[in-house]
Amino acid sequence: MVAGYGLRSGVGGAGVFLSWILDTGCYATATEDPAAAGPLPLANDGFKFSMPVHFHLAMPLFNREMKIFSGTAHKELALKIAESVGVPLADATVTSFPDGESRVKINENIRGRDVFIVQPTCPPTNHNLMELLILIDAARRASAYRITAVIPYFGYARPVLIRYIQQKRIDNLAIVSPDVGGLKLAAAYAEALSATLAIVGKRRKSPTETEALHVIGEVEGKNVLLVDDLTETAGTLTSAAVILKKQGAKDIYAGVSHAVFTEIAHKRLMHSEILELITTNSTPVRLHPECRITVLSIAELLGEGIQRIYSNESVSSLFEINAVQ
Repeated sequence: MVAGYGLRSGVGGAGVFLSWILDTGCYATATEDPAAAGPLPLANDGFKFSMPVHFHLAMPLFNREMKIFSGTAHKELALKIAESVGVPLADATVTSFPDGESRVKINENIRGRDVFIVQPTCPPTNHNLMELLILIDAARRASAYRITAVIPYFGYARPVLIRYIQQKRIDNLAIVSPDVGGLKLAAAYAEALSATLAIVGKRRKSPTETEALHVIGEVEGKNVLLVDDLTETAGTLTSAAVILKKQGAKDIYAGVSHAVFTEIAHKRLMHSEILELITTNSTPVRLHPECRITVLSIAELLGEGIQRIYSNESVSSLFEINAVQ
């Protein structure tokens, strides 16, 4: 018997979908009689040996049933993904022991199934990551054929944001990176939205506070979209909005793939120059009635990714920013 595990990642190796393939019960034979199978020669630097091996497919390679599981990090998103795919969320008990250790029990048969586990690595990061690993281990021990970790807390929510901005039809738009490190991301947005590009130079005063110093590029008389992959305190965005307004910018929007808001973020957004902050439900978003926050769903996007993996189709093209029109 030949058995093994293989690891592959979707999205060009960057990793929103991570798949473990478990091949079990696979035998090889040249005849219908295993006893009549000839030896398979194997060579290895200076010596040779042979062993009888025969192949027999224990299950068909295709048409395996799909199972979507969720950890505790964002079950609401997992339910929406399952709904978009058209399957029920699979049954698993995911709780904690009294000492805080994660407890996982899969409550249905998944032997030979194609398993997808939805779990963003948002705070509490260590707990959610460990819970994901324990879910993967439980599925592997239950003899799932393939295990794919769906981790929405990566930078692949951008196509959803771009589609939303296109629908708003904001004229005379400039894409602004709130710091030098986000220039590549901002350039991708600018190309996809046929907008101009600018950068805000900043100085970090503390872990939660930054100061915007200057603007590189033209923003006077333009509507502005600040873009970033992640915000927690909104310090970089709100300080950038202040200097952009001083430079003559008109309406200021912010587009953030993942919003892990703290209390200070809400306070800053309430008194900021940002007209609307647009984010996604890749993590649970803490809303505030006095903050202008729009949350877009990535459930259909991830559901389509799951369908493509299940059907052995390309996933990379789904997340190409320039392909979204």
